[in-house]
Amino acid sequence: MKRFLIHIASLLIITLLILEIVLQATGWATHSVPKANVDGNFMLKPGETGQFRSGGRGEIDAEFWINPQGYNSAIDYGIWDSSVVHIAIIGDSYIEGLRVDYQNSIGRQLEQLSNTELVVHEYGRSGANLKDYELLTKRAEARGYDAIFVLLNESDLFAELPSFVGMGHKAKPNTPKGFEWQLPYYLNRNQGLSRNFSEVGRNAEKMLEKVGLAGGIECMKSAGPPLDVLSGLSDNVVILYETGRLNASYPKAQGLPYIEIDFGDAPYNYGFDRHWNETGAGICAEYIYNYLKER
Repeated sequence: MKRFLIHIASLLIITLLILEIVLQATGWATHSVPKANVDGNFMLKPGETGQFRSGGRGEIDAEFWINPQGYNSAIDYGIWDSSVVHIAIIGDSYIEGLRVDYQNSIGRQLEQLSNTELVVHEYGRSGANLKDYELLTKRAEARGYDAIFVLLNESDLFAELPSFVGMGHKAKPNTPKGFEWQLPYYLNRNQGLSRNFSEVGRNAEKMLEKVGLAGGIECMKSAGPPLDVLSGLSDNVVILYETGRLNASYPKAQGLPYIEIDFGDAPYNYGFDRHWNETGAGICAEYIYNYLKER
């Protein structure tokens, strides 16, 4: 029995090594984008460039460029020309836009629609939540952006702490860049390892329902999102949301202007990945541009 288990373990290790070699050779996977503490925030490492790949065979292959502030953009947000109109777009991985070439992001397409009359800064970070948006929006207002757009979905609303703003301590100390295993990133991104682990939480909810605590769960869900953290802001702050991913009554209740992004039948994402592709980014840019024209 012991020899059999050793044999199985050896075959498994050899199989994993072969898969790793295939991924390294084909480039179907992607190395993680390094993180860094930038002005006390947990950001992507400034100065990094490369390709973000995702999909079983690397169907998503987009170029990224991390600016001095740690966002996926070739624009240095530290440069400010008061003679032009500045727009800020705040959000999570959809605004971060790693799945679209940085030259074709929402911000760049919005600038093209305006014939470069606008300068757009995209404050997108994977995993961002309402607490991050509150802090970023107040900073953007203080800096003097002419309009600020915040992309929301329901998963952003219930958070106790920011994900990256003021969380620079989460960044690991810089280490020399060497060999990096790609198989774990490939499996997580395409086979949803982290998503599978999250099933534990959902199963826990089902267990609570079985022991008669379902009423408490529903009470928590019906309490409503704490959007009041965005209340009291100027009319320059506009909520963006994708059809079906946020209840319009949320921004309405706070008196916040909002834009519902309805993609209709357009091929706006990758199918296996809900993140917007270049077409989706362009449609979002059009909604923002049309809103600005009508102001």
